[in-house]
Amino acid sequence: RGYSVGPGMNIRFIVGEGKGIIRERAVIPEELENNKYDVDYYINNQILPSAESILAVFGFEKDEILHGKKQSKLESFFG
Repeated sequence: RGYSVGPGMNIRFIVGEGKGIIRERAVIPEELENNKYDVDYYINNQILPSAESILAVFGFEKDEILHGKKQSKLESFFG
C-alpha cells in the first residue's frame, strides 16, 4: 500500500467487516471505513480463547460460554 515499514516497527491494524481472508480485510485504523470492524473475528479469535482458558478453571467449556447456559452461583463451586 506504499507505507514505509522498517525492521522492528509495530504495525497497528484492524480487521474490517466483509468476506475474504483476514490479510485482505486488515487495514490501518485510519483506513477503516465507518468504524466497521469484524466483531465476530475479534470475539472468536481474541476474546473467547482468553476467556475460555480462564473459565475452564471453573469448569466452563467454550459451548457454555457461547450459548449461555444458566449462570451458576458461587456457592455451587464449593458444595
